[in-house]
Amino acid sequence: MHLRVGMHVADVLEDDLDIYGAGVNLASRLAGLAGIDEIVVSSEVRAQLVDGLDAELEDLGDCWLKNMSDSVRAFRLGPAMAVGIQPVHALSRGARETVGIAVLPFECRTP
Repeated sequence: MHLRVGMHVADVLEDDLDIYGAGVNLASRLAGLAGIDEIVVSSEVRAQLVDGLDAELEDLGDCWLKNMSDSVRAFRLGPAMAVGIQPVHALSRGARETVGIAVLPFECRTP
C-alpha cells in the first residue's frame, strides 16, 4: 500500500460519522503535494516537532493550494538520507492508484 500524507495542526469538528474543519481541508491539500510514500507538513506541524527528530525537512516554500486564499508554508518530511530526492510517480506494472483520505484524531499525551 502506498500513501501520500498531509499533516496540519488545527481544531476540528467531529460527529458520529466524520471530522470537519479548515484544518482537515488543509491537511488534504498538503497530501496533494506529497509524492507516493511521502509526508508533507505545514509550518504549524514543523514548529511542534521535537529536537533530535531522526528525519530531515525539505522546505517547499510558500505553496498556493486549491480553495485557499493565502499561501501555505510546506515542508517535505523524510528520512535523513532521502532529502532532496524527487518523488517517483510511476506505479509498478498492473498497479492502480486510488485516491482517498483518512483523518485520524490524535490524543494529547502530556507527561
